Amino acid sequence: MNTLTTRELSCIQDHLNQEALVVKKFRSTAQQTTDPQLRNLYEHAANTHEKHFKMLMQHLNQTNLASTQAHVASPQTIQ
Repeated sequence: MNTLTTRELSCIQDHLNQEALVVKKFRSTAQQTTDPQLRNLYEHAANTHEKHFKMLMQHLNQTNLASTQAHVASPQTIQ
């Protein structure tokens, strides 16, 4: 696979950070809501964005840019 340009890498890092933040916000909102249907909706949204995060990380790993992981917040570390 081709190496990413600096701009592409920066965009992916931004997306990773955004996905991690969205996961954190959805999980937090799910914990705070008392409506079970809303809680399920927020958890589903958090899971969807966590999948997006993992897909982006997989793409970085496939391009041998594993060192980038140190510069990106993961959904687990933002809690």
